[in-house]
Amino acid sequence: MSSAAVNVNVPITVRNFSEHACPSVPVWTGVPLPKSAAADAGAFRLLDSAGAAVPAQFDVLATWSDGSIKWVLVSFFAAPGPVADGAPAPERYCMVADGSLPVPQLPQPVRAEAGTELFRVATGPLKFYVNRHGFTGLSQVRLDTDRDGRFDADDLIAPDSPAAGIFATDADGTVHASRFGRLAGMEVERAGPLHATVAVRGDLRAPEGDRPLLDYTMRIHAFAGSSLLRVVLTVRNPRPAGRPDDGCRWLLGQSGAVLLKSLEYVLPLRLPEGHRRVTLSTEPGRMLERIPLTGELRLYQDSSGGANWFHRTHVNRDDDIPLRFRGYRVYYHDREIGSGLRAEPWLDVADMRWAVSLAAPQFWQNFPKSLGVDRDGAIRLGLWPALPADQASLHEIQGGEQKTHEFWLYFRHRQGGREVKDRMPLAREVMPACLHPPVAWAAADVYAASETLDPILPAQPRRFEEYEAMVAAAVRGQENLFTHIEQADELGWRHFGDTPAFNERDQTQGPYHGLGLVSHYNNEYDLGFGELLQAMRNAEADPALAKAWWDLGLAALRHEADIDVYHCTDDPAPIYNGGTFTHTSHGVDAGRSTHRGSPTDEMWGRLDWPWHRGSNPEAGHLRNRGILLAYLLTGDRHLLDAAWELVELVSFKIRADRFAQISVPDRCGGNNLQILLDAHLMTWDRHYLELCETIVANLDFQAVTARSGEPQAGWQSALYLKSLGRFIETLAEKGTRHEKAIASYLKYARCIEEHCRSRRGGHHEGPWSYLICEVLMQAAELADDPAEQERFLAAADGAFHALDKFVGPDGRGHFWNSKQTTMLLQGGGRYMRHAMATAKKAARSKRKQAPKARPRRARAAGRGKKGTSRASRRKT
Repeated sequence: MSSAAVNVNVPITVRNFSEHACPSVPVWTGVPLPKSAAADAGAFRLLDSAGAAVPAQFDVLATWSDGSIKWVLVSFFAAPGPVADGAPAPERYCMVADGSLPVPQLPQPVRAEAGTELFRVATGPLKFYVNRHGFTGLSQVRLDTDRDGRFDADDLIAPDSPAAGIFATDADGTVHASRFGRLAGMEVERAGPLHATVAVRGDLRAPEGDRPLLDYTMRIHAFAGSSLLRVVLTVRNPRPAGRPDDGCRWLLGQSGAVLLKSLEYVLPLRLPEGHRRVTLSTEPGRMLERIPLTGELRLYQDSSGGANWFHRTHVNRDDDIPLRFRGYRVYYHDREIGSGLRAEPWLDVADMRWAVSLAAPQFWQNFPKSLGVDRDGAIRLGLWPALPADQASLHEIQGGEQKTHEFWLYFRHRQGGREVKDRMPLAREVMPACLHPPVAWAAADVYAASETLDPILPAQPRRFEEYEAMVAAAVRGQENLFTHIEQADELGWRHFGDTPAFNERDQTQGPYHGLGLVSHYNNEYDLGFGELLQAMRNAEADPALAKAWWDLGLAALRHEADIDVYHCTDDPAPIYNGGTFTHTSHGVDAGRSTHRGSPTDEMWGRLDWPWHRGSNPEAGHLRNRGILLAYLLTGDRHLLDAAWELVELVSFKIRADRFAQISVPDRCGGNNLQILLDAHLMTWDRHYLELCETIVANLDFQAVTARSGEPQAGWQSALYLKSLGRFIETLAEKGTRHEKAIASYLKYARCIEEHCRSRRGGHHEGPWSYLICEVLMQAAELADDPAEQERFLAAADGAFHALDKFVGPDGRGHFWNSKQTTMLLQGGGRYMRHAMATAKKAARSKRKQAPKARPRRARAAGRGKKGTSRASRRKT
């Protein structure tokens, strides 16, 4: 197959949503392609707005069944302008598949090479090593100051030091470090030539420790011709989580948890020449400049800084709220010298020869955190920081819990204490771009036409006004997802990315009955997936709206991959290993259960639900499609790692028939089918497809009715049908028509359609109607009988428009809560695509039937277009 079997012409736009100018920095984005569009990534080129090829790297992330490229990660450098007149200035590129175009050469490609004892990474101006034994993070960092391609002993800026690496201090005061731990593996995940990634997996141990305290994976991203590094560090507690006596509660303070006084990343520097100075930018517009480095300088973020910062969302294992003050404080020589609400910090340490900067994105959102430098010039990033002396609380990482942190490092050379700006941009230019990086998106119609996602269309605010108004209201309404997050202070390292479940009310029949709750939604039903869909739909029509959905979606899915997944492989109950915890149990305050279901200490009474007390990981709440999409759009491998834990769990449960949850056509069957189907689509491993066949056969309509009677026609069966429809389409893409699966789908759909008719033209279950619309539209596509097709289409039309009444006369949509928003964001695409295609077909038919135009006569004096009446023009 030709590498350009289909014309590949993918517009990619880079936007800087900051008000600050952005220097040339690395950007990357995942791009989907239709089947058979391209088979060889070597034929891809990236063209700038003038049509000239620019250096770029193309890494294949997924393929189609025929081996052609489905997703490719495009990495390049861009320098988009700042926001002007309220809108980001776009920088436009185009990806093409044309092997005849010359490949732009990188003057200094990045190289990552594996050695016996060390991994070596060189970018041109920068070289560093990664130790296989005694891992200390970055080792022997050197800058090529004279640009002669050689690195001399005098070019050393960060030495190989025992004081470098990851350090955790446990509750007893014992220090566990990466250099004392064991390495589980090192891998070059991305080899360049523009963007390289080295992954290091290991654990933290005490000097004489025979058991690790915590595991970690550090991914170091390096870029051609640049001394800028991105570090993504995942810290995990792999122990099984203990449970109270009832065996099904997952609470803070149980066995298996790790208690910490602190965990920090430390980078000692070699600063041999002249006075040492430190600059700390705490937030945009606030900077402590060139402070003498004669003692420790430290910024500490204690709480969110929001109006509701002291919220019971943040109770610890002692049922105490350990927060001490609102926002952040800055200390110098142990004196408080500054304070604020929400830190977005970067720090720069320099002498007359060297300068090193560190920026920590999403700093205040993931409190508590700290950033500082000690008097010896070692930069310290407190991921779980040492708390103030008057704060006796300890950090707790529950069994099976992990957290991923991101930070950027920038190494520079100075001459006589002055920046060499013609060689390296200033820290005050680069660091803000690391905190708020520019965003690269393909055009909305590229995502829509790729057929890799649910059926979607670019946003159509004029064609589907009511739907688009309700989508926008979820982030722009007077009450919206952001205001709900602030109201519940759903922030901090464990909560950031989740949304509160404001649909919940206390149901304990006690003094708080009917009042609001602290209820963690855990982004159920794949809210993050829907948020990313809306970001892609709005990429051109409304970039600011797209950015809001992008930020919400990535934060949601990173939270889900870290906190909501049970990262354990040896729990005594193996059916939980790698599973997703449920949202907070209905009707009770989350309390000490955090994001793991139900507490043991409800304020009043006891509630029983189908899983009894507590909320163990189970199929009704498993999903990984959103996490996989986030991986495909960003290339961040920790997301793929988390998604695959769910694949392994579902595969085990069905193979071993251990609480498989595939006997009822509901969300359990739908979620299991989704996870295994996406595993097949990512690998084309037949094993996963066979497990899908097991689920489909077990949930065949005839088999289910024989076991338990005709199934209910509700939203739960629609969730199963959505996955079944994807299964049918996957086989069709490979040339197979699964007649039995189609017949089963149509029988379920008839039940739903009859239910819609009984409700007089719509499902009328709030935004779940959009899910109903999706499955009925696919039923119309699958049905052979024209009369039945019309019935499905009519029911789908009623479901799609069931909520139009919630749009006010001013065109503003209604916002409910995070749960209702989830189905709104994921539904309706198939209907909109059909409606647009039908309208185009009707327009073509009308043009064909229109009488041929008569020969044009000379215009009468005083007549012409300008003389035509407005009414006749409007009619035309």
